[in-house]
Amino acid sequence: FLGFTFRRRTARRGDGKLFPGFSPAISNKAKQAIVKTMSEWSVERLTLLTIIGLSKRLNPQVRGWFNYYGKFYPSAMKGIGKVVDFHLGKWVRWKFPKGCAHHGRATAWLAPFRESSAHLFEHWVC
Repeated sequence: FLGFTFRRRTARRGDGKLFPGFSPAISNKAKQAIVKTMSEWSVERLTLLTIIGLSKRLNPQVRGWFNYYGKFYPSAMKGIGKVVDFHLGKWVRWKFPKGCAHHGRATAWLAPFRESSAHLFEHWVC
């Protein structure tokens, strides 16, 4: 219903004890739609943009996804954050083909931005 799946999940009561609850989280169909949308954007081809320009371009949509689908069960959005990071890594590899040709080097290039400028991308803040 509206991109959410309702099922039994562990919840925490006010006194801190865990109990089996019935709460919503992002549905698999909505996750697949987000992954497809990210692929259609061809983020890696936007090599003329800086990381700040890229964040200004992507962040409104990513923020909307995280605010909408992460409202009730934010930990279910971790997979979407990984997808966004994967596409950012592809962008780094295309932008700097000689220095960051491998995924590990691209991730290392993004690491200082993730630590010092976490506000650039919404999923880095969560």
